[in-house]
Amino acid sequence: MLQINRVILNFTSRCDMRCTYCYVPFDHRRPDPEMPFRVIERCHELGASAITIAGANPFLFPDLRNLVIKAKELIGFVHIDTNLLRNDDARVISISRSVDLLGVPLDGSLAVIHDRVRSARGHYHVVLRLLPLLISSGVHVKVNTVITAENMHDVKNIARLVCELKPATWSIYEFWPMERGLANRLRHQTVADFHLTAQPLRELASGVHVEFGSITDRAQHYFFVNDRGLLYTIDPASTERYVFLGSVFDDSVVQRWGEIASGTLRRSITLRYSYAKTTGRN
Repeated sequence: MLQINRVILNFTSRCDMRCTYCYVPFDHRRPDPEMPFRVIERCHELGASAITIAGANPFLFPDLRNLVIKAKELIGFVHIDTNLLRNDDARVISISRSVDLLGVPLDGSLAVIHDRVRSARGHYHVVLRLLPLLISSGVHVKVNTVITAENMHDVKNIARLVCELKPATWSIYEFWPMERGLANRLRHQTVADFHLTAQPLRELASGVHVEFGSITDRAQHYFFVNDRGLLYTIDPASTERYVFLGSVFDDSVVQRWGEIASGTLRRSITLRYSYAKTTGRN
């Protein structure tokens, strides 16, 4: 079976954002307090050496500190992606100091642009308040920017702002029409070539490590699992759909993921388990 190195644990049961380009399949249910710990243990059993804890804002999970401790102990490299909303700043900084990487969004150089892209008034000021505090506290910060039709005109200004902030990394992503993003493709899709748009930004963000994430680069081998233990990945027949495989605790679905990710299973897959039917082992 294909080696499972990196796992993305998405908290899909709660979402406090209305990002119209988001590709996470949220179900808006209350998080299970125990299942994320079981998922961490299971990913360790499967040989994962890195984990990204994401899904809008993992800091809303009350026991995130202990979850991070467990992930560091069993898996090693821990990356949190967060929108930084509705948090106690001191708690965010304290927990962030214990992770290897913290991803934070920045989709505009001005509040009017960033907040429009993310459909959240006031979000820009939250990010710009906390980012300097996190960076000065020694947190290894990765700024995430998604290029869409709504901020393409501003990307050079974003690059200059990133250069001023000096995070460890700036990740520039291509808009991915999936889930909400698929429903709002006309709003965000651009006709410009992603790499031609992104490449010049590296020079503008001098002193910051810049990396690019096109759909093609990112669509391979994703091992997603949500906080209910549901395993899913990208449909090999279309990068605009997920394949929901069932419980991560079931060896047969893990094998099925390996077949899909390795390319040995390359047919159109229409099976999409409902969340209600796949909540993991009791």
